[in-house]
Amino acid sequence: DSAARDGVIIDSEEELWRRFTGIVQRNLHVVFTMNPSGGEWKNRSTTSPALFNRCVVDWFGSWSPKAMAEVGKEFTLRLDMGDAESVGGSWGIGEGEDLMVQVEGAFEGIAKGGFHQAVVAALVQLHTITKAVSEEAASSASSTSRTFLSPRDYLALIQNFVTCVNNQREQIEDEQLHVNAGLSKLRQTQENVAELKTGLAAKTIELREKEILANNKLQQMVADQNEAQKRKEEAEKMSVDVERQQVTIAERKEKAQSELDSAEPALISAKNSVKGIKKRDLDEMRNLGRPPVNVKLTLECVTIMLGQKSVEWSDVRKLLAKPEFIPSILSFDVDKLTSRQIKLVQDKYLDGNPDLTVEKVMRSSKACGPLYQWAASQIKYSTIYTSIQPLREEVEQLEKEAAVANEQKEKLESEVAQLESSIANYKAEYATLIRDVEALKREMEIVTTKVDRAESLMKSLTQESERWSNSSEGFQAILRNLVGDGLQMAAFLTYSGFFTFNTRRSLLEQWRSALDLLGIEFRDDLSMVESLSKASERLEWQSQGLPSDSLSLENGVILDRCVRFPLIID
Repeated sequence: DSAARDGVIIDSEEELWRRFTGIVQRNLHVVFTMNPSGGEWKNRSTTSPALFNRCVVDWFGSWSPKAMAEVGKEFTLRLDMGDAESVGGSWGIGEGEDLMVQVEGAFEGIAKGGFHQAVVAALVQLHTITKAVSEEAASSASSTSRTFLSPRDYLALIQNFVTCVNNQREQIEDEQLHVNAGLSKLRQTQENVAELKTGLAAKTIELREKEILANNKLQQMVADQNEAQKRKEEAEKMSVDVERQQVTIAERKEKAQSELDSAEPALISAKNSVKGIKKRDLDEMRNLGRPPVNVKLTLECVTIMLGQKSVEWSDVRKLLAKPEFIPSILSFDVDKLTSRQIKLVQDKYLDGNPDLTVEKVMRSSKACGPLYQWAASQIKYSTIYTSIQPLREEVEQLEKEAAVANEQKEKLESEVAQLESSIANYKAEYATLIRDVEALKREMEIVTTKVDRAESLMKSLTQESERWSNSSEGFQAILRNLVGDGLQMAAFLTYSGFFTFNTRRSLLEQWRSALDLLGIEFRDDLSMVESLSKASERLEWQSQGLPSDSLSLENGVILDRCVRFPLIID
């Protein structure tokens, strides 16, 4: 592709290989570094002249404090160092002022004396302290080797510092997030428990109210059942009385009707006989100037019963001449007879005149015989009707009483029906209330169980909650000491691997003294091993044969976390 872009034509694989190797030779650059200090440099340069005639040599000498400050400032410019700068404070006061002056040249045009300047001064001072200790250790009589520190180590210090601060901040913020989440969950649980308790109290009141309502419904239902039973018994008793009255009324009616029925056939027969009277028969009687006595008396009797005031023969003849004479007899209403008419007819014509009989009248006039029979049957029927009047009045009174009793019975039955309907409603409402009560009890049992479990959990987590609260408060202190701790850890990872255990302890004390002079906060009890490794990692190292002493564990941490390969002499 490159040959095509450059317009070169390649005809064979050999030409392709030559072009490829040429491109590699033009573009391949090998960069390597070595520390030339010491007597070995002379031997290396003698045995390897290509280091000078084939390489471009870039000599790195010792950096001035200002140069190291410039580099430290640039590499830590974007590093989050917390809010120490914004909160305000004083750094590098008193004996630490000289350390701040060494690096103030890198902060020209920027507010001097700030926290960032103190951190850069700390980086420079940590490197300076370690370099001095290294030279001192090399000049001692017991020294068998020498450690040379160059700007490359200083760059590693800065890189380790930035990495440690970022990692520690991320770890602390993550732990703080988990602790705060746990505390928030506990607070939420407490709020939920309080809310559940409030709801439980409300449901207890509701349960008590529903139980009272159910009890009232039950009492009302029992009272209505008793009342309904009482009304039912009264209605049944009233029904028996009404039936007994109906029997008495029927007996009285039957008796009265039987007496009337005894006279009714004669009355019907008389009416049928009257229907058989011809008009010529009436005309015959009307034309009689001096009618027979029996005929005259019979017609006078009929005239009185029909309500005529005069019984003179001339008036009787006029009555016979009327076309409605026979119809008025056939449609005669016996109830219209007065007691005076009945008495007059009985005394004067029927009972009071033994010579006036139906046989004699029939012999005197065949047309007048049926009229006599009619008059006699009407008077007999009326007499019987009048004689049974008390019985009829008794029946009428009994019927009124029966009607009243029946009305009372129907009223009682209606009341019983209403009470039974109310009882059915009460039963349904009572059943609903009982279901609601049972549902509330079950719900309250569930809520009570939840509350008990939550309270038990909160009680068991009381110590854990206190520890979390203390941890949450301790996070702020850790964050305040984060930069100082990061400087210690970075110096430990960068430089400690070169020295013995005792020298490391001495270096740590000098590093902390420098941080004190600059006013940078740090933790006095900071453990490098525990801060830079996990317990699981340490167990893994020990399982692979690493001894459990402090020096071995420190060496393991340095090997695992350092950005360069340290020289470790066992």
